[in-house]
Amino acid sequence: MAPGDPHLADEAREETYEDTFYAWDVLAGQRHPELGGTPEILDIVGVNCYAFGQMVYQRDGQHKSLDPGDARIVPLADLLERAWRQYRRPLIIGETSGLGEGRPAWLKDVMEESLAAVNRGVELHGVCLFPAVTMPDWHTGEWLQNGLADVREEG
Repeated sequence: MAPGDPHLADEAREETYEDTFYAWDVLAGQRHPELGGTPEILDIVGVNCYAFGQMVYQRDGQHKSLDPGDARIVPLADLLERAWRQYRRPLIIGETSGLGEGRPAWLKDVMEESLAAVNRGVELHGVCLFPAVTMPDWHTGEWLQNGLADVREEG
């Protein structure tokens, strides 16, 4: 979210507030209306929320994840409310997971923040906990310990 270099503030803001919403904006007819988007087409807004999802912007695209507890992390309820206000459509959290030993605290935070958003009037219809079972990293093949249950190799 916050730029790692103050000179990159405009680029960070664009990625955070423009690029993130681009596809939904097109579907809802807020951008490129010639493509036929309308609010009715965007029936549900699905967001993903990961423990490592908020980052310091770097020009080279290799953004650095903010550590848990970093003061720059925007509460999930605020992010959900922003998406809700932008589109006024039901929301779901389609994927969420924490990592390693931080998973219980992450799950508690997601649930509390989701309820806080609902209490603010956000129409949040569900939270999909993904993955149920730990999965291998797509790039390295190493087990991530990001599921509700762990897989342990034997032999």
